[in-house]
Amino acid sequence: MVAGVVATAAAMTVLGTGVAQALDPEMPNNDYQLCGNVRDSFGVGVGGVAITGELSSPSWTSPVVFTAADGGYCIQGTAVMVNAILNNGAWVTLEGEKASIPVNFGTWESSGIYLPDFLAQWAYPWQSAYGFDGVY
Repeated sequence: MVAGVVATAAAMTVLGTGVAQALDPEMPNNDYQLCGNVRDSFGVGVGGVAITGELSSPSWTSPVVFTAADGGYCIQGTAVMVNAILNNGAWVTLEGEKASIPVNFGTWESSGIYLPDFLAQWAYPWQSAYGFDGVY
C-alpha cells in the first residue's frame, strides 16, 4: 500500500499552478505548438475536451482542438504568435470544457502563459512548449 502511494506521488509533480503533471506529458512534434494534458482529479486523462488558446495581442484565438483519449492535446500556433510573445510581451490564456463543465487550467487560464513560462517549458528542438495541464 505504502509503495503504491509513494510510486503515485513519485509519478506526479505539482506545478506552480497547483495542477498535477504526470510523467507522460503530451509533447510537441512541430514548431509553434503549445501542449498539455487534461486529467480528472484522480490523474486519469480525459478525452474529448474542447481546448482553445487566446493570444492577448494581436488578438488571435486558436482553432478548437479536442483532447485525445489519454487527455493529451497540442494547439498549433503560428510564427506571428511566437513573435508577439518573444518580442512584444504578449501572453496566451487557455480555456477548455466538456459537457459545459470547464477545465481548471489554474494560472494558465486566469493570468496567462508568458515568455518565462514558455522558456521553462520549452520542448527543444521545437519552437514549442509543453506541460500546460488542466484538471477537469
